[in-house]
Amino acid sequence: MLACGTPDAVDRYRQAKQAAARAVLEAKTRVWEEFGEAMEEDYRSASKKKFWQTVRRLRRGKQYSANTVYSAGGELLTSTEDIVGRWKKYFEDLLNPTDLPSSEEAGAGDSEVDSSITRAAEVTEVVRKLLGGKAPGVDEIRPEYLKSLDVVGLSWLTRLCNIAWRLGTVPLEWQTGVVVPLFKKGDRRVCSNYRRDHTSQPPQGRSTPGYWRGEFGL
Repeated sequence: MLACGTPDAVDRYRQAKQAAARAVLEAKTRVWEEFGEAMEEDYRSASKKKFWQTVRRLRRGKQYSANTVYSAGGELLTSTEDIVGRWKKYFEDLLNPTDLPSSEEAGAGDSEVDSSITRAAEVTEVVRKLLGGKAPGVDEIRPEYLKSLDVVGLSWLTRLCNIAWRLGTVPLEWQTGVVVPLFKKGDRRVCSNYRRDHTSQPPQGRSTPGYWRGEFGL
């Protein structure tokens, strides 16, 4: 349009530019108004959880993910395959300690314990203390589902726990955790500078080598 060099062409260009700027400003204003209305609605909700999540996200600012990571030996890895492999190895070593007592040592200490380790009262108390609003594991079972169990459901859950205890094994879904690295501070390329967040947790005091099988949310 400006290539024509005529005053009329220049005037049309300026008008089009001003119209585009007005359209962008109106769109931004509309988006912020909708955002404010959504925030107000979240704040007025019963839990306010989504409201405070948004506030914390805005305070943190934009988060950039690291496209490289250091190997255990200090080598900088750049390919996606190597990076995923490094995270997998790091969390497997972290979540599967090798200094746990052997099955013989553990069995010697439990020789006088009743084979029905888990009782209905214990299961009921543990289920009662479960925190709601948590992400489910790969089995898609949310804490709210367990907390809604009646006496019959809790008795079946107790039987299931006792079967697993006697056999010394648990379903594969119980062994699988979806692990997400969350950055703490320091160099983003160092795995140890991340804390882990996961949707599965081994029973207290009953984890065994090989319990964790990570599915990594990278």
